[in-house]
Amino acid sequence: MPQVSSHQLQKIYIECCEAELSALKPGNVHIYAAGHGMTVEHFRHAAQISAPFLAKPNQPVGARIEAAVTACVAELKLNVNLGIILLAAPMLAARETMGSGDGLPQFREALGNILENLTLEDAKATCRAIALANPAGLGLEKEQDVRQIPTKSLFHVMNLAANRDRIAYQYSHNFNDVLSLGFNRIRHSLDIGLTYEMAITACYLEFFSVYPDSHIARKYGVDKSVQIRDAAQSLISMIGLGNGLQKQHKALLDWDEKLKIQGINPGTSADLTVASLLASKLTCA
Repeated sequence: MPQVSSHQLQKIYIECCEAELSALKPGNVHIYAAGHGMTVEHFRHAAQISAPFLAKPNQPVGARIEAAVTACVAELKLNVNLGIILLAAPMLAARETMGSGDGLPQFREALGNILENLTLEDAKATCRAIALANPAGLGLEKEQDVRQIPTKSLFHVMNLAANRDRIAYQYSHNFNDVLSLGFNRIRHSLDIGLTYEMAITACYLEFFSVYPDSHIARKYGVDKSVQIRDAAQSLISMIGLGNGLQKQHKALLDWDEKLKIQGINPGTSADLTVASLLASKLTCA
């Protein structure tokens, strides 16, 4: 079966980034409210800038990441979409190796092959990209610090960070959160009649309520990320993630405002949501 073209992969990636921005995501940037010095237009522009580099055929994962981050930082002067780029690069590389019409099982296998074969050069390029983006709360580590030249493969470097960073965890666990929790929440939400926008909100809220957000933890500490995770669980216990979610726009918008006043941004949960949308689209292409 013919492979999906680079143009198609770029289009899918941009569509997923746009769709995530259309959903109300408390604490994060969306069409209903800006936040944290960033707007929807920043993210839209970043998607357009990064797409050609992430979907460039036959490129190593690290090279895709470094080129995309470098272009975005040069153009926007902001770290807007580092997490999205880190997640999207191996996913698009995996889909490039598959035939049109291949589904989730084949995608899992292809992605596993990509991750297992990540190299030292991938690690060097990715660490340069992360250091350039300089995400909030980036600290020094005893082993394989991103500000130093790595000596192990990207798979190994990500595995070392997996216990404190949910994006790194995806690399060392074959994107299990994305391909199970996120993918299934989106599909279930659509199956029970939620709008696409609300399905995205439900996916984001589930990530937000299940895992302490890595971005919050880096910026404010693990205890704060757990506190916010618990608040999300309390909210979901009241409003649910089913059909009633569509009636909770005001409640979600009120919480969005409260989080942003505190400077709380569940950015990793938003990045994982984009990746879940991407998984859903790539396995249908």
